[in-house]
Amino acid sequence: MTANQAVVKRGERDKELSHDPRRLRRRRTAAGLGLVNAAKLAGYSPAHLSMLEHGHHHGASPECLKSLAQVYGCEITDLMPAEGYEHSRDSERVA
Repeated sequence: MTANQAVVKRGERDKELSHDPRRLRRRRTAAGLGLVNAAKLAGYSPAHLSMLEHGHHHGASPECLKSLAQVYGCEITDLMPAEGYEHSRDSERVA
């Protein structure tokens, strides 16, 4: 079982996974994709992806993160907050 499969399987129970908006954007740009193309390849609207990247959604479905990770060529965990960091628009360190 890959890391993506394990996270999706766990996330199916939770229905929503925390994501890091800045990591989403960095991975997309590192993959050389614009917002519209990335959203289209992942099967989501550009508006939805934009909302995720700007932190307007506090979580994303496991399926959405899996699709984005496949498009960006990374693992789902690469799109999630690093341990010790709280999910926020500023990604400030939790004491």
